[in-house]
Parts: sequence; C-alpha cells; structure tokens
Amino acid sequence: MTSATAFELPPSLWSTLRLLTSSDPWPPSPVAAERFVAEAARQEILPLLGIEPGVPDTIRTSLDARRMDLRLNEARTALRIEVQRKLCTILAEEPLLFLKGADFMHRLYPRPPLRAMKDIDLLVCSDRMSVVCKRLEDHGALPCFPGGAATRVATHHERTFLLDEVLVEVHQFFIQRPRHRIDYAGIWARRVPLEVAGIRGARLADADALAYQALSMAIDQFVVPLMRCVDFWCLSRVAPGVLGAAAMRAREWRSRHAFYGALRHTARAFPEFLTAEAEAAMRRMGAEIRLEGNTAII
Repeated sequence: MTSATAFELPPSLWSTLRLLTSSDPWPPSPVAAERFVAEAARQEILPLLGIEPGVPDTIRTSLDARRMDLRLNEARTALRIEVQRKLCTILAEEPLLFLKGADFMHRLYPRPPLRAMKDIDLLVCSDRMSVVCKRLEDHGALPCFPGGAATRVATHHERTFLLDEVLVEVHQFFIQRPRHRIDYAGIWARRVPLEVAGIRGARLADADALAYQALSMAIDQFVVPLMRCVDFWCLSRVAPGVLGAAAMRAREWRSRHAFYGALRHTARAFPEFLTAEAEAAMRRMGAEIRLEGNTAII
C-alpha cells in the first residue's frame, strides 16, 4: 500500500451498514445478524467484514456460514490476478493502465481479496484500440456486447471481452467523448508504474484516479455499492492534498458535478469523510456549479 497512513476503514462503515439492514438493538439477534452479513455481501464488503475484529458472536456465526463465499472470493481474486498477468503478456508492446479494482486491490488494501471485484478494467491508447482488441481475440478472448448494438461501434468508449472466464473491459475513453473534456495525453504522461504480483503495467496518478472514481460513480447515478465509497475514502487518503488536486482535475475535465456528487455521497455514507479539506472542496465546487447554472448530473 502506498498510502501515507496505515490502512484504516471508515470508522462509520459498519454503523452505516447497520442502518441499511435493521433498527434492532445491538448486538443483533441471529436473524438480524444474517441480514447484516447478507447486506455486507450485497454491498461488496463481505471480505472486509471477515477481517473485522471484535464483531458480535451472532455476526461471527453468520460469517462462519459464509466461509465458502469468502474462499470463492479468494479463488476468484487469484484468477483475476492471473488474467492481469496474462494481459500484460498479450499486450506487452502496448501501453496499458489498470483502472479501478484492478489497481485498488493491489495498493489500497492489505490483501487483494479484500477488494471484491467482478471484472478487470484497463485503459489503452485510443489509436491502438483496434489493434489491442484484435490481439486479445487472437489469444482466445471472446468479445461480449452487454450494452447492445451501441457497444459494437468503433467509437464506443469501451469493449468487453471474456478471457479465461474473467470479464475484461478495455477502455479507450472513460466515457463517451462529447460528455467531457478529459485530457488523455495528460493522463498517459502522469501514469505511475504498477509492478506487483508479477504484473508489469501502469495505473492512474493519484489525483486522476480519484477524479475518475468520482466520474465512474456518477455514470452509475451514484447507485453504487458501499465498496465504491470505501475506495473513494481510501483514495482521498493516499497523500496530503490529493483531494484538492483531484478537484482541480475534475474542473479541467469539466466533470464538476461528478466530483461534487461523489463528495456528497461519500460524506453521507461516512460522516467523518467530511474533513476541513473535503468540506472546502465541496463548498467551492458547489459554488462553481451554481455559477455555471448547469443542471447536468455528470
């Protein structure tokens, strides 16, 4: 982990999860404990609950009943890491940036399985997109089109493949180009090497990663699992001043609404996120949005 601080979950994480499941007294009854653990799985934070010390006995019992799920998560994570290595080999001559969970699991969390993930996201140079896709297909990756006909168009921002039973989303852009003014040349220039677990690629610079996390949450209308808010919390703590730098990046990308929304959403989930730095960024960005008079969501 490259954070300036030791790994720490948001102190209010489990109380927030409790609010989503029950108003029953604490410690929970066996039935309420099962609801709590089931919601942790739905919010993609079950592996984090599995390492939480001092949980009530009823929750520990419910967790014990889900040990198979946790072991499956470990196996799936190992497979995803193996596919990451394979992607680095297949695309050895191509610049590639691992995004979101494919980056976060290695550097924001003590162990990769703690960051549950469903697919592998990577960014490639737009002028190499067709070459990258052909190379993946030549190595057995099967094209998928979950978004229908639009995802078959060459200018679509991403393409999806199934490689060794793992979904791989290859991005040439973060989002459809007319929506923002993202400086991809700057993103590539600021990229940081990612060399871990036999993977030799790159990741986004810290401020870029935080601005993109906000954008990706906004693309999903902020209907996202708590895991995404935990990511945002961790990213905001990797280095002093990163939140302000990411806010500046969001201005450059014309994605103020996304960043402001991510700040508000994370602060609602975890009240302690609203530090003086976060509050100042949210206040300033809110004022800028009001001056723009723009009501777009992202």
